[in-house]
Amino acid sequence: MNRFWESLPAHLKENPYFHFSEETNYVPAWDKIRVGHAKPALDYAVEYFRSEVQRIADNPSAPTFRNTVEALEKPFGLIGYLSRIFFCAAPADPEERKQYDAVEKDFFERYHEVFTEAFNNRNLFNRFAVLGLAINANALNLNPEKKKLFAMYVGGFRENGIHMRPAKRERMVALEKQISALSMQVQQNMRRAEEESFLTVGDRSRLSGLPDFMIDNARRRAEGKGLPGQYMFGITHEVYSTFMRSADDRELRRQMREVYNNAGVSGPYDNRAAIIKLIGLEHRHARLKGHANPAALTLQYNMARDAKTVSRFLLGLRDAARPAALREMDVIRDFARRQGIDTLESWDIDYYEEKLKKAVLGYDEEELRPYFELENVLQGTFRHFEKLFGLRFIPNETYPKLHPDIRTYDVIGARSGKPMGVIAFDLFARDGKPAGIAWNISAFPQGFFEGKVRRAVDMVVAKFPKSEPGKPNLLTHDDVLTIFHEMGHATHNMLSQCRYASFSGTSVDTDFVEFPSQIQENWAFEPAVLDDFARHHLTGEKIPDDIKKKIRESRKFMAGRTVLNRAARGWLDLSWHTRNPANIDGVESFEGKVLRKFRLGGHDHPVLSPRFSHIFGGGYDAAFYSYQWAQIMDSTIFAKFSRAGLYDRSLKARFRHALEQGGSGDEGVLFRELNGRAANNKAFLRSRGLLGKAFNYAAAANDNNPPPVPAKGPRFPDKGMG
Repeated sequence: MNRFWESLPAHLKENPYFHFSEETNYVPAWDKIRVGHAKPALDYAVEYFRSEVQRIADNPSAPTFRNTVEALEKPFGLIGYLSRIFFCAAPADPEERKQYDAVEKDFFERYHEVFTEAFNNRNLFNRFAVLGLAINANALNLNPEKKKLFAMYVGGFRENGIHMRPAKRERMVALEKQISALSMQVQQNMRRAEEESFLTVGDRSRLSGLPDFMIDNARRRAEGKGLPGQYMFGITHEVYSTFMRSADDRELRRQMREVYNNAGVSGPYDNRAAIIKLIGLEHRHARLKGHANPAALTLQYNMARDAKTVSRFLLGLRDAARPAALREMDVIRDFARRQGIDTLESWDIDYYEEKLKKAVLGYDEEELRPYFELENVLQGTFRHFEKLFGLRFIPNETYPKLHPDIRTYDVIGARSGKPMGVIAFDLFARDGKPAGIAWNISAFPQGFFEGKVRRAVDMVVAKFPKSEPGKPNLLTHDDVLTIFHEMGHATHNMLSQCRYASFSGTSVDTDFVEFPSQIQENWAFEPAVLDDFARHHLTGEKIPDDIKKKIRESRKFMAGRTVLNRAARGWLDLSWHTRNPANIDGVESFEGKVLRKFRLGGHDHPVLSPRFSHIFGGGYDAAFYSYQWAQIMDSTIFAKFSRAGLYDRSLKARFRHALEQGGSGDEGVLFRELNGRAANNKAFLRSRGLLGKAFNYAAAANDNNPPPVPAKGPRFPDKGMG
C-alpha cells in the first residue's frame, strides 16, 4: 500500500479511495469505489490538509525550501488526487446521484474553508517571508521551477487576503463561499438539464435521414424509460448536432431545436437567475481584491495578461470572419431556396449546410462513418503519437476499471521502454457524466508524490453513442478530431518532466493549455495520416483520394461562421466578466446587446449562457478566448510542420521539449523559443480561407443558377502574441 494508508485510521484502511500504490502505478481502485466511500475519504483529506499545513507552519526548524515550500505539495497532492477520483466516479443512478451531489457540495465548501485558512496562516506566511529575503539576496540556489513554485504560493497568500484588514478578509471569504456554492449549483443544473431534456418520437417512419445506430440508441433509451415502441433523443452535442444535420422531417427538427433552446432556461434547472447572481458576486469579489473586474483578476495569470488585449484579439477575429460569414449564410439560403425552402429557419441551417457540404465536397459526415471504426481510429492515433513523440501504447487489462467499457494502456517510450504513464479511454455516452462534449483529466498528475517524482494517470472522456453488441462503433470525422484533441492533452501530461505536479503537463496558462491539443487536429486532416487508419470497416478500402483532399479543404467550408461563432462565445464570456453587473437586467437582453455585432440576423439565437459550462464554474471564466488564441499558435507551428514534413525530426524534437516543460517556465517565452518569434494571425486565417484563397462554393451548382461565390476575404492586420 501507500504511505498515506500506513497512517490512516483503522476505519479507513478498507476504503478503496486509499487503495493506490506504486505497484499499480497509482491507478485508483475504480472497480471498488462506491458513492458511500466518498464522504469519509474526502473528510479525511480535508483534515489531513489542515493538519499538514499547521505542521509546516509550526515547524521549529528554520525555514528551508524543502521543509516549507516543497512540503506544501504533499497535502495538496493528496486532496487533489482524491477529489479527481471523486469527480471521475459520478454515478448514473438518480438516487446515488443525489447523495453524490450532497457530498460534492459539502466537500468543496470545506476545502474552500481550509484552503483559505492555509493562505491566511500567519506563521506559514512568516516562513515564506524569511525565504523570500533569502531568495532576493540570492542566498538560495533555486532553479526556475522552484522559484516559480515559491512565487505561486506567495501569490496564494496575496490573493487570499493575508495583507487585508480582518473585517475585509472576512467579507472576501464569505463571498468566495457563496461563489463556490453557486458555481456548483449552476454546473449541476447544466448537467441535469442535459440529462433530462429529450425529444420523444412515436413514429419510426418520421426518422428518415438519421443513422441507424442513433435510432437504435433512441429506442433503447425509450425502453429504459418505460416507453417501448418510442424513440428518445437527448441534447448532448453528438446527438443534437447529428439530429439537426440529418433529420429529414422539418417539424421534428423544429421540435428538437425547441427542446435544446429550452434546456437551462425553463423548468427546475433554469440557470438564468443563478448566473446573474453569480456574476454579481464575482464582480464584488474582484473589486474587494483591488481589481477592476473578474477578468482583470483572472487574466493577470494568462499569456494575454489583460482584457484590452483579449478584446482587440476577439474583435479582430470578428472583423475578419463576419463578412465571410454573411456571404456564407447567403450561400446556404440560396441553396435551400433551390431545394424548395423559401424561408430558412434556424432549424434548417445545419440541415441545408450539410446538404450543401455534400454538393460541394462530395461527402457528408454520416457517409464517412464506415471509414472511422473506433478501434481503427484508436490504433491509428497511437501510431501518430509514436511517430510524433516516440510514445507507445500497450493494452493492460489488469488495471481496475470505472466502467466495463473503459480500456486502459501503459504508455512507454518507444525506444527506451521507459514508463511514461497510464491512460484510460472512457469514450461512450452514459448517464452521470458531467455536461460537456469531451474532456481530458489527469486523475493522477505527473510530479512529486510520496517522496518520488511519479508518472501521470490520465483519462480521455467522450460521449460517443455506443452501438448495439456485435455492431461496429462508427465515428464521424468530427469525432476523430475529438480523439486527436484530447490525446493532445493526454500526451502533454505523459511527456511532462516537471518535479512538481503544480506545473506538470496541462498545468499551464489557460490560453496556452489548448495549444498542444488543438495542434493535433491538424494531422487528422492530412491525407497521409488518414490513410494510416481510415479504412472501410467492411471492405478495408481507403477513403478515395479526392475525398481526402476535400476533407482537408473542408476546414475552409463555412469557416467564417465557425470562427465568428467561437469568437462570439469568447466575447460573451469576456463581457460577463468585464461589464458592470448593475447594468445587466436579464440574460437574454444582455446577450442580445453584447453579441449584436457578432450575429448574422435572420434567425433566432438560443440563449447561450445558461449552458455555457466552461465559464460558469468550469474554470474558463474570462478565458474562453483561449481556444482561438491557441489556434493562432497551433496554426503557426503546424505551418512549420507542413513545410518541413509532418514528422520532421528536428521540429518534433523541439515541440516535445516545449511540452516537457509544462508550466514550469514562462509560456510566452516557451512558444517564442519554439517558433523563433511571437505568433501572428496569418497562418490561422489562411488555413481557414479568411486570408488569401477563399473557399469556392460554386461547385454546389447543379443547374444554371449557381450560389454566390464569396469574394476574397479582407486582409487582417498582423498582431504579435505571447
